[in-house]
Amino acid sequence: MRWSRELVWPLAALLSATLSIPLGLLFTLNTPPGQRWLERVVATGTQEAIRLTGLSGRIPMSFQVERLELADARGIWLTIEDLTLDIAWSTLAAGRLRIDRVEARRVALHRWQEAPPAEGGGTGFPVPLELYRLAIEELNLAPPVTGLAARFALEGQARMGPGDEIQGQLRLTRQDKDGRYGLNGRYTGHDVDARLNIAEPAGGFLAHWAGLPDLGALTGEAHFNGPQQAVDTRITLTARPAPRPPEPETSARPRPPTTASGTGRRTVPARSAAPGIVIPHSSAPALPAGALRLDGQGRLDVVGESGDYRLDLVAS
Repeated sequence: MRWSRELVWPLAALLSATLSIPLGLLFTLNTPPGQRWLERVVATGTQEAIRLTGLSGRIPMSFQVERLELADARGIWLTIEDLTLDIAWSTLAAGRLRIDRVEARRVALHRWQEAPPAEGGGTGFPVPLELYRLAIEELNLAPPVTGLAARFALEGQARMGPGDEIQGQLRLTRQDKDGRYGLNGRYTGHDVDARLNIAEPAGGFLAHWAGLPDLGALTGEAHFNGPQQAVDTRITLTARPAPRPPEPETSARPRPPTTASGTGRRTVPARSAAPGIVIPHSSAPALPAGALRLDGQGRLDVVGESGDYRLDLVAS
């Protein structure tokens, strides 16, 4: 998946550069002058695509970077502050590389990379990578990434093959308002098997994407399984009514439940709000604000392609 490669390849590139350091230079690189020299070499060797500032610690086993910037032709698209890496290089003898810890105090994803690595490139590292702990105290996602600005804390772990294979778990807790998101899955390069759990307040991401600003607190889960070109998708969502101001007492009878159904077809261009995922929009009539439960199944297509679906909604 392109979005996973965009976020993984800088780490793999940094590891590859570290692995290529001659043993005779290691002593020099663990001195302040040697670390400043390495910062300049990385910037020059990547044509300013990777910029390191404040490198310190024991290279290449356990080191810190005060600031890491990733840039493309348009400028900086990702900024990482106070990055710490602990790497068990001895595990290479077993044909893998274990990364015990990747932690950062703050990460800001300003937008998606303009020119990501070529398709099929995987991580670019010659052996599988095992990431035992990924932790970001503050992950800031800008509107070009998700459609609205948001701040999260992130924890997770992952295993990435030398090809496109990746499996792992991610847990995001929203910091600027309530909201919890969990992802547990595997992608082989061809097939997807993933589960997503969501619990968010009124006015969350799904309400924003669906164009339903009056949608209340939302909980749900989704299961994606099958070939990348035709993923079987099963979704269950439950939304509570959004809070309303008190209404004057009237003798009007309660409004009966409203049911709507519709079918639709939509093609989403590349670089949608969530790259790699197509969220269909129903052509059903707008529903009044109120409690909502959605049960559906269908097919999830890759970005740039279209798929048929049917969606049934019941609101009250």
